[in-house]
Amino acid sequence: MPFPSPPPVSERPSGFQQVLRECLERRRVLLSTTEVWRWVDGEIEDLVVEVYGRVAVASFFSPWVQADKEALWGAMQALFPLEAIWEKRRPKEARVLANTQLSELAPSSPAWGGYSEAFRVEEEGLSFEIRPGNGLSVGLYVDARKARRFIRTHAMHKRVLNLFAYTCGFGLAARRGGAIEVVNIDISKHCLEWGKQNLRHNGIEPLPGEFWAAEVFSALRRLAGGGRRFELIVLDPPSFSSVGKRRLRIADDYRQLVSLCAALLEPGGVLLAMCNARFVGPGVFSKWLGEGFSGQGYCEERLGADMDCRQPSWLKAEVWRKLS
Repeated sequence: MPFPSPPPVSERPSGFQQVLRECLERRRVLLSTTEVWRWVDGEIEDLVVEVYGRVAVASFFSPWVQADKEALWGAMQALFPLEAIWEKRRPKEARVLANTQLSELAPSSPAWGGYSEAFRVEEEGLSFEIRPGNGLSVGLYVDARKARRFIRTHAMHKRVLNLFAYTCGFGLAARRGGAIEVVNIDISKHCLEWGKQNLRHNGIEPLPGEFWAAEVFSALRRLAGGGRRFELIVLDPPSFSSVGKRRLRIADDYRQLVSLCAALLEPGGVLLAMCNARFVGPGVFSKWLGEGFSGQGYCEERLGADMDCRQPSWLKAEVWRKLS
């Protein structure tokens, strides 16, 4: 899931503490159930701040002068007991992101505080390993909390397919929710190993066939050719990726992904489809899903993001059920 740009605001305030305090108070109700939450989502111009336990990750979508950053660090420390703050720089255009060195976008040491290569946080009773120095993505997408909750509460006695699995947050939610089988597919062996660690952190041993390093289109065709079927599928692709000669662009490929998923669903089965690309509106996203199902499914629910993510959220998350 690509990281969304924050919604636009009018001005960047000269002092941050009051805005940060107001944001914290609006989100405080979450802190009894999760250590992973979004503190700022555009309330300060071109800024998203996410908190993982006692570590904050500040994502900047435009250049900031160092004095403003240091003022922000001080205001954050005054309001919440942080041990470290990491900085990520996120160009708004994908072409800029692709042509920029990762070391420039995601420094390998924190902007403030102590360095920790990895640590664990809890979200609604599940434990996840966070690696704040792991480039732009640190191990868990905050705004997918409601979607993880959906999978956990609907996985009982189901066979679950988790596509573009990343660190397997949905797969973990499915296992904890009572799934009888989970298949996590991602091209990155590194991310799948991370996913195995997440299972073990929760006292769950990986099962044979649970983690499959493969390109998703070819994996879906192999599953179909082998007669495999699932009652619950999670589809959460990046906006763009390149694997060998295969390039994924969701504007071109999402309908086909949905069609391949629909063919693997049992009658009455459910697809949780997600998209976080800013350039894709909710109407266009729904249209892609309808075309992918070709009249053989319907939208049962739209999830969106939780209350710590400002509206309108760029996250689209729809639950589609295949007709019996």
